[in-house]
Amino acid sequence: METIRNYLEMMFADLTNTAEVKRAKEELWQMMEDKFDEEIVNGKSENEAVASVIANFGNLDELAETLGLKKSMIREERPARRRLSFDEIQDYLSAKVIDGALSGLAVGMFICCASGVIAETELFGDEHYLLGLILLFAMIAGGVGILIYNAAMMKKWDYIKKEPCSIDFQTANYVSERKEAYNSTNAIMNAIGVGLSV
Repeated sequence: METIRNYLEMMFADLTNTAEVKRAKEELWQMMEDKFDEEIVNGKSENEAVASVIANFGNLDELAETLGLKKSMIREERPARRRLSFDEIQDYLSAKVIDGALSGLAVGMFICCASGVIAETELFGDEHYLLGLILLFAMIAGGVGILIYNAAMMKKWDYIKKEPCSIDFQTANYVSERKEAYNSTNAIMNAIGVGLSV
């Protein structure tokens, strides 16, 4: 059913979220749910039932009149969108992972930069801090360098934030799966963090 819900969201993605559109979306969702249940009762597998629902309700232009949406409104509300390919989305998500790791590294360097000065003065006295000071500036410079590199690396993806973009159904499912995997990993890491802090 999640696949059908994602497909429904994509069908309405180009429309302004007015009360009329919300009502039509909810009505179509109910129709899709009923059709899915009917197909399951008739002995079809879940994948076959999903395919049947999408085949029956996959064209919003054809359903507009039934749902009380004006066909002209549907056409007028759709802005020109840049279509992102599956490969572009994969590259973007990989870049975001690297962006997150490098940002974390830079923050870690900023947090730890004074540790050399503190350690050296504790071990050798207040007069001995030159190596720690060098380490401090090197870590700050390294962290700033990483952030500048990161910003330059992510610059090529600015169009995703600035232009209206769209993706196909397969790509939307891939993004959804990646998000689910991230949420699972994040939940595990949070549980480990809670366990360590207890």
